[in-house]
Amino acid sequence: MLPEDLGGRLPPFNHKEWMETMLSCEAQFAEDNKYGLLDMTIPAKSQKKMDATESLGGTFRKLNVD
Repeated sequence: MLPEDLGGRLPPFNHKEWMETMLSCEAQFAEDNKYGLLDMTIPAKSQKKMDATESLGGTFRKLNVD
């Protein structure tokens, strides 16, 4: 599943195709940048007992294993 450069068995990852895709979207990025960023941060409730899922948006079920 991982490329050789990350310790896997697949061929090394080629960033060229990804970079070409990003550069082709430059006009769209410029248009989107006109509207600013949406602040998606979730304020921390408490620094004491914080579960990893509390800082994520959405709903999650807990799996209790005995």
